[in-house]
Amino acid sequence: MKKLLGISFLTLSSAVFSITNAQTGTWTALTNLAPHDNQGVMLLLTDGTVICSNTSGAGYGTGWDKLTPDIHGSYVNGTWTSIKNMINDRFAFSSQVLPSGKVYVAGGEYGNGGYYGEVYDPVANTWTICGNIPTNWNIYDAPSEILYNGNVLEGPEIGANGGQPCNSILQWNPTTLNYINENAEPQNHDEASWVKLPDSTVLTVGMPYPNNPSQDSSCRYIPQTNTWLVDNMTPSNIYDQYGYEAGPAFLLPNGKAIFFGATQYNAIYTPTGKHTTKGTWTAAANFPKIGGQYVTMPDAPGVMLVNGHILLAVSPIPNSSNTFNTPTYFLEYDYVANTFTQVTATIPTIGSDNLSGSISQNNSFLDLPDGTVLMGCAAISSPKQYFIYTPGSWPIAAGKPTINSVTTSNCVTYKITGKLFNGISEGTGYGDDAQNSTNYPVIRLTNGTNVYYAKTTNWNRIGAVMTDSLEDTAYFTIPTMPNGTYSLVVTANGFASNPTLFTLPCIPTDVQTTTPVVANAISIYPNPNNGVFTIESSIQIDKSTVEVYNMVGQQVMNKLLAGSKNQLDLSSQSAGIYFYRVLSESGSILGNGKLVIQK
Repeated sequence: MKKLLGISFLTLSSAVFSITNAQTGTWTALTNLAPHDNQGVMLLLTDGTVICSNTSGAGYGTGWDKLTPDIHGSYVNGTWTSIKNMINDRFAFSSQVLPSGKVYVAGGEYGNGGYYGEVYDPVANTWTICGNIPTNWNIYDAPSEILYNGNVLEGPEIGANGGQPCNSILQWNPTTLNYINENAEPQNHDEASWVKLPDSTVLTVGMPYPNNPSQDSSCRYIPQTNTWLVDNMTPSNIYDQYGYEAGPAFLLPNGKAIFFGATQYNAIYTPTGKHTTKGTWTAAANFPKIGGQYVTMPDAPGVMLVNGHILLAVSPIPNSSNTFNTPTYFLEYDYVANTFTQVTATIPTIGSDNLSGSISQNNSFLDLPDGTVLMGCAAISSPKQYFIYTPGSWPIAAGKPTINSVTTSNCVTYKITGKLFNGISEGTGYGDDAQNSTNYPVIRLTNGTNVYYAKTTNWNRIGAVMTDSLEDTAYFTIPTMPNGTYSLVVTANGFASNPTLFTLPCIPTDVQTTTPVVANAISIYPNPNNGVFTIESSIQIDKSTVEVYNMVGQQVMNKLLAGSKNQLDLSSQSAGIYFYRVLSESGSILGNGKLVIQK
């Protein structure tokens, strides 16, 4: 349950911390304030922009603000605009970004949207109401997951039984916009987190309502058979005994899943990879104490960083007087060491490493395509102020996508193929009150210092995670951009692939050109070397041009070729990887490849 607070802004006295600080990230305040106060949900659209729910409009808020990075790709210096308001007001609701590029939202613990879903079309800037949910049902405290077939699995708070415990399930169809009543969940999903596993099943830990046993039950949804499997018990109870809250859940880079508690306990699940075989649970490290008391996560956000750590918003443990307590601290969880480290970097405009007037659930996180994290908070003195968290160490190799090819037949829609376009986790986690996963491909193009994002659609692996060697495909359209050669990368959850060259004006690559490329006709040798290369061709390249670009898309050579054998002197360039292409006199591509300078 989300708690709506009358916030007072206090100063936290100094405290003795029981954990050791290590290298964590840093905070940066966005240069520009949003038009309206943050209201929780932040979603990454497939064109690299971000929409954030706000308090404007009727009731608890129908408004959304949009953050667009600047021409250099900076979200810190990005600009804000507002999009069209939703039809229904809602607060603490389900949400999913769809492969069409549209956005699905449904329900709400507060507001009149609990009985309705609606879809936002960012191209038309319109909202459309979905079909009716069953009579007397309410999509309230509802976890959701997008399934491999594009449908959305919904866990309503009040279903066919009309009250607690709640285990009723809906599926929403993005084609018909209608809801279907599905097989009930074996456990109570009130306040629960759902997490996608590599085998496409959905794992959850049920709330022990109305009793409070020492362990919680888990179960998994198997989308291929539309069935539920009762799984094993957690080692300890992650739901607190006062508000029956719990924290978020994440798939870890090692293929296991972690569930964070509203108690001091956390639990790790090891899947078998088989749909009908139960996994095993073990205890993760307990939350640390700050200021002499445990910090925990009753209804609070976390986000997977590109270094494999998880950034968490935590607050003092629930007690008999209050489930939700201030202040909000920030931790990083390291799954390799199984340890927590407090983030002690000062938050600009706040002047502290914590949010003294905020309970942890008032915060929200979002993975951005550049490897940073966006944070909003509804309970600071200026809720229009957003922040960027930059991880303190490099991305791990396990999350890096790979590009195999980029092709087009019409120079309007491009097809990109490769691997790991859907990431190694869902990115961001909260639980029942918000879902804003970012495990889908986003395309970034760079030329010099200018950065553009292309809109992706129609991913072949919808909602997938950790697909490893399986081939992924997606389609993208580019924004208005100047002609030139760009460095193109695909990102998922902030992890970026190695770049590939992308050139405008476009030459269709699925259509036979007037000057066909002869396989292996052009060779450059020795490669690698210290910067002096020989380019030789078995086809006519006289009066052709060779262009060489560095990793960020800057042209470092443009040379007219004479005869079949020429020298390329790049010895003045730094060591590293470069890309070349050979253009005929008419401008068609005769060959391209990679150069490596070693010094």
